[in-house]
Amino acid sequence: MSHTPGPWIGTQPAGGFADIKDANGDLVFAICYPSLGMKDKCRPEEECEANFRLALAAPELLEALKNAVIILHTWQCLCPDSVENAAALQQARAAIAKAAPAQAPAPTPRPR
Repeated sequence: MSHTPGPWIGTQPAGGFADIKDANGDLVFAICYPSLGMKDKCRPEEECEANFRLALAAPELLEALKNAVIILHTWQCLCPDSVENAAALQQARAAIAKAAPAQAPAPTPRPR
């Protein structure tokens, strides 16, 4: 199964929650806010706001990371001894696999 396609749209917090909806206005998920009556069940207000912004950006971040993997893979082929590039490529692939296991790119074979 795949995630809900972006862009995601955030609503103003109300009733203790800020909703994140898809382009059709369907609810993807909600984040609670302590200032809206959820003090005992939520993270601190600033953290809720940061989580809300991160969640809104998630579809775009995933697409950007997939594009970065293409560039890192190309660079790894050109400079196979780059330890930093190999580490960044592995880290990016692991993050994609965590977010979207079915969409994770295959590992790059190391040149011999």
